[in-house]
Amino acid sequence: LSSLWEIIFKEKFLKDDRQAAWTIDIILDQKHQLIFLLPKYQFYLQIIVILSTQMLLGSLLGMLLYYGIFLPLQQQQESKKRNGYSIFLIGYGIIIPMALYIPFWIVDQ
Repeated sequence: LSSLWEIIFKEKFLKDDRQAAWTIDIILDQKHQLIFLLPKYQFYLQIIVILSTQMLLGSLLGMLLYYGIFLPLQQQQESKKRNGYSIFLIGYGIIIPMALYIPFWIVDQ
């Protein structure tokens, strides 16, 4: 998986080395040239991979929130119990640190 990640993200787009698709010469008081460049497909591939990864992690985090916090909270309200320490442990001990750490971990990979 890491080699696939390296293949997809090997292009950093620091240098614009695209070839001109077509050019148009414009002559007014001086000669100007209008150059049309086509986008690189690697850029769109990287965007698709990043957005797909973000959607997957967001849905996993949402599922963890629902089954770890909202569903037990709703069950506690129905049974009139007020023993909700596990909800706060899950929220402040697991979910918030994960939401803060995972983006930096993904960028460093």
